[in-house]
Amino acid sequence: PRGCTNLCIFAYGQTGTGKTHTLEGGVSEEDRGLVPRALELLSAEVDRLNSSQSRSISGRKLSIALCVVEVYNESVRDLLCEGPLDNRLEVKLVPRRSRGQPPKAADPDHSPIALSSPGNTSSVGGAGGGLLETGLFGDTVYLPGVTVHTAESLESAHELLSKARANRAVGQNR
Repeated sequence: PRGCTNLCIFAYGQTGTGKTHTLEGGVSEEDRGLVPRALELLSAEVDRLNSSQSRSISGRKLSIALCVVEVYNESVRDLLCEGPLDNRLEVKLVPRRSRGQPPKAADPDHSPIALSSPGNTSSVGGAGGGLLETGLFGDTVYLPGVTVHTAESLESAHELLSKARANRAVGQNR
């Protein structure tokens, strides 16, 4: 959507290489991971912009929307869905497009994440999905049906991350 910024934090690697620790971190304040640190910075910036003069001019209130997915054994799972976790998400691709042209979805039910949608939770468009722009190749990847939660505060964002953490598939390290 216009005026929104999407951020994707992605870790990839073999089992036991420290992806979880890098992203989530440890218990202590100084040992927290990349995701909690990014959320703290993002939340502070959203608060600053919402209280600044720019909001009074535009009339818009910024918020943070989260979706958390994992790729495990070649399957993509929505870790914040309300239903069974064995529902797999299908990854869709919209090929590179001309600069300035809106994406032409391969799926007629495709819709971007509505970051300004009211309410706390939305499964985007049922068969719709969230958009992630890849800067490297210009293609667009989306996940039809991914659940998006609006975090009203830093604390609610951390609660959502705790729920996602509890829903992760955990394999045995070798």
